[in-house]
Amino acid sequence: CCMNRLIVWDLDGTLVDTRPCIIKHIDHITSTLKCQDADLIRSEWLEMVGKPVKTIVAACFVPRGVPFEDALAAYATADFEAIYSDVKPFFGAKQAAEYMRRFTRSAVATSRTREQAKFILKMTGMDQIFATVVCIDDVSHPKPHPESLELCSTANGVDPKDVLMIGDSPIDIAMANRFGCDSISVGYGFGDKCQLMGSRPTYYAGDTVALSKALSEWWLRYGVFNDRGK
Repeated sequence: CCMNRLIVWDLDGTLVDTRPCIIKHIDHITSTLKCQDADLIRSEWLEMVGKPVKTIVAACFVPRGVPFEDALAAYATADFEAIYSDVKPFFGAKQAAEYMRRFTRSAVATSRTREQAKFILKMTGMDQIFATVVCIDDVSHPKPHPESLELCSTANGVDPKDVLMIGDSPIDIAMANRFGCDSISVGYGFGDKCQLMGSRPTYYAGDTVALSKALSEWWLRYGVFNDRGK
C-alpha cells in the first residue's frame, strides 16, 4: 500500500515563505540591542535559517560582545504572532503537500518550537495536512542529526527507504543522507544552490513546478497515481 510511504517537509523556506517575517524579527532584535551593523547581522542570520535559534543567536551576537542571554531575551520580547500574522505559504508547495496527502502520510520536521510551528501552520491553512510535526522541543539532537526523521518515521511506522525529505537547507539533506532516505532540495528558499547540490540530494527543484515534477518522479518508483493511493 502506498500509504506506507512518508513525505517529511521542512517548514521555513520549503513550505512557508517566512523571509519577510524573519527579517522583521531580526530587525526587532538589532533595534532592541542598538546594534550598529544590523544589515550584516541580518545577512548572517538569513544564511543560518534552519538551525536552532539559540545557535543562530550565539553566532550572530556573542562574537560582537553581546551576552547570549541578552540577545536571546531580545529575541523573546518580539511579538511573534504580530510579526508572523501575514506569513504566506509558497504557492505550489502548499498545493503539492495537500495533493500528496491523498496518497501518503505527511510530516513536518522543523527547528522551530512547537508553539511557533503550530501558529505558522495555522496561519497558512496547513494545520490539518500533517499527521506528525517534529519540532526542536522534541529532539535532543537537532538537524543535521537524523533524530527528527527517526521520530517522524517511527510515529508513522515507515522504514527509511520509504521516506522522502524535502528541505531548502544543506542540513535538511545531510539529515536525510544520514538517515538513509531520499531527498528533494528546493532552491526557492534560503539555501544556496551550489551548497544544496553539494549536499547530494536525490533530486533538486529550483521552483515549485520542479518540486511537483520531482515528487512525481519519486512516487512513480512505487507505481502510478490514483485516487485511492494504491
